[in-house]
Amino acid sequence: MDVAGGVGTDRPGPVAHQWPPLSRRHVLAAALAASASLLGGCGLRLDLPQPPPPAPTRKPAPDEALIVSFIQDLRGLRERGQRLRASERHRSDVEDALRVLAMQDTVLTGRLTNQGVPTTEIGPAPTVTASGAPSTARPTGGQSLSGFATALVELPAGRWDTLASSSLVNRDVLLSATSARLASALRLDRSVPVPPAEQGLHARLVEHTAPLVYGFEIVAAQSVGRARGTALHTVTQLERLLEELIDGLPGSALPGGWSLPYPVTTPQAAARLATDLLTRAIAATTTLAAARSSARDLAAVGAWSARVQALGPPHGIRLAAFPGTSGTGAT
Repeated sequence: MDVAGGVGTDRPGPVAHQWPPLSRRHVLAAALAASASLLGGCGLRLDLPQPPPPAPTRKPAPDEALIVSFIQDLRGLRERGQRLRASERHRSDVEDALRVLAMQDTVLTGRLTNQGVPTTEIGPAPTVTASGAPSTARPTGGQSLSGFATALVELPAGRWDTLASSSLVNRDVLLSATSARLASALRLDRSVPVPPAEQGLHARLVEHTAPLVYGFEIVAAQSVGRARGTALHTVTQLERLLEELIDGLPGSALPGGWSLPYPVTTPQAAARLATDLLTRAIAATTTLAAARSSARDLAAVGAWSARVQALGPPHGIRLAAFPGTSGTGAT
């Protein structure tokens, strides 16, 4: 009995449940979870920092692969020329060839880098063995003048096909550069025949050549001494070129009725006429090819232009790196 006189009981009273104490780590984890839940309900996200976006892919320049391969070919030719003996390197025809190749390399490389092409994409100049094969090691052997001349005249396989499929502005620049290379080979005693072309182009080549023969006959007649001998040699070369062209043209009638741009009755006037005739003919390099020319037609234009360009130096006209164009026009 209890003190109040009531009936006693042995049942224990309710005991509160005892949870183990929470560590600080657990408290922080729970708080973060609650915060994330709360912010998620408000439409906010707690994301980890995103990785930077990928660098944009560079858009290739027009005809980039073609021009890069063209430059690499030029550098290989330059290296071959630079390995000639000093006495050969200092010949005027070799110096002209190396000057032309160097200018073409500089201008074409600049065209690419101006359009955002990294120099690493263009690559270093290749090395070449004495046999002409590419090599990863820098060559130490010499190079013969004959081998250099042959390398100039033997174009890479498919050169005209690739030019025919390139954009017009790049095609004209590369056509021009190729014709200058062939002209350099001609001056080193290599032959560059003009291949058959589409009939319309073939006729235009004849129309451009026949007046040159007539004009230089006048030049020779009005020249004296050494200049006369140079003019007669030019007449012989032009007649040979005209004969080649006529052989591939139906019929044998030649255009006629040419007139001189001014009277030529003195040696001075003859020298002026020689320069004017060749300068205009060389400038026609890129105008003879139509906008859509086949590889065959481009080959004919390139060879014809090379034959005319090679006649220039004896008359005081240096070989140009890009005859008929500066080589620096926008692509």
